Amino acid sequence: MSEFWVAHQYSGPFGLEMGMKINEIDKNANKIAEGRYKVSVTKPHTAFDLYVVFVSPTKGLYMIRAIKKNIPTNVFGNSLKSKYNSIEEKLNNAYGKSKRYDFIQSGSLWSENQYWMMGLLKGDRSLATVWSEKTVSKFSNNITGVLLKAKALNQNTGALILEYEFSNFEDSKKEITSIEDSSL
Repeated sequence: MSEFWVAHQYSGPFGLEMGMKINEIDKNANKIAEGRYKVSVTKPHTAFDLYVVFVSPTKGLYMIRAIKKNIPTNVFGNSLKSKYNSIEEKLNNAYGKSKRYDFIQSGSLWSENQYWMMGLLKGDRSLATVWSEKTVSKFSNNITGVLLKAKALNQNTGALILEYEFSNFEDSKKEITSIEDSSL
């Protein structure tokens, strides 16, 4: 095995590459749905405590989801927003230009600052940042999109979700949908 291959193998997010088969990612992967597995990654990041990979039978790895669960915060979402901003900054440094969506729906009952977490919990508020092929010049490793979003688990606990999509996403998603639909 060449040194180049070993170095290249670990150059993608969390040490993963598009097209990897599930046994290459984690021999002890836990299947949670068709094509979806909870795994241990070779290059974890301390900001996340759960990793889910999306793997199609013929196209391999097509999406990664890293999750930080149970972030204690207050009703204003201060700790959640702080952790979000820190990860967003790191991703901006890695990938460049992004589009941030930070808004509350018009007419929401949860528009006051003390209801920030309740608005997020009820789906009236959004906090998400997107890096896409159209705006990013720094993507490599077949990445086509990155999404960071905040989620409320309750008024005092939040989560962060980071997703990477690869260029085989559309074909792989169709394959998984076809497999799932065949059971009907």
